[in-house]
Amino acid sequence: MKQPYVVDTNVGVVANEKWPGASAQCVFNCVRRLREFQEIYRVVLDSSNLILEEYRRNLSLAGKGPKNNNRYTLVVLWLIE
Repeated sequence: MKQPYVVDTNVGVVANEKWPGASAQCVFNCVRRLREFQEIYRVVLDSSNLILEEYRRNLSLAGKGPKNNNRYTLVVLWLIE
């Protein structure tokens, strides 16, 4: 059974390159960590869905422009299932 974890919203935001102050190394680390989560862990949510709402507010599924892709939003949401 995969270990349960909560992933902070900022991990997905940085992985999606949407945090202006994040260094390239920070983006790399967030991407690496989310990829690890796909293999080893599962994301858990609270019963009130506050975490899911936080993800939805900060991790858009719609990208605007070539630099603003949201590929790691899908990873975070996939991990929840």
